[in-house]
Amino acid sequence: MKFREGGAEQRQADFQALGPTNIRTNSDGVTVGNLPDGTRIILRTSRDNGMTLEHRSDSRGIIFKLRY
Repeated sequence: MKFREGGAEQRQADFQALGPTNIRTNSDGVTVGNLPDGTRIILRTSRDNGMTLEHRSDSRGIIFKLRY
């Protein structure tokens, strides 16, 4: 996991910069988008109330995780 400055605004900018499609927000507040290669990016609140951006693959698990 890597740490990045900028908080919620930077996390949202990083999410949008990846160019996700089919963006949806679940009832628990987790936002998920799909990338052209079939992987997913996920915006969520961390267990310690931090903010996280994850890039996941069904076959490979977590590709990267940024904490803001």
